[in-house]
Amino acid sequence: MTKRLLKGLMVTPEGWPEGSSVFRGSMQSYKVLRLCPRFWNEAFMGRLETLSAEKTLYVIRSVAELNSFVPEHISE
Repeated sequence: MTKRLLKGLMVTPEGWPEGSSVFRGSMQSYKVLRLCPRFWNEAFMGRLETLSAEKTLYVIRSVAELNSFVPEHISE
């Protein structure tokens, strides 16, 4: 986010909505990340697992996991 913010001061990031503030979007992202530890915890994971008893639950924790997940599970 910091990299996007700094680059966005000079050039609008690719795919960024026209007319949207990169600064405000980045600040909102920082606020969300600050709150993540409050709700993304063991109790939350337990609730997700309970709710997904009849579904498949994927928890992607890294870019490497995401990069291997996409080709295996997403078809165009």
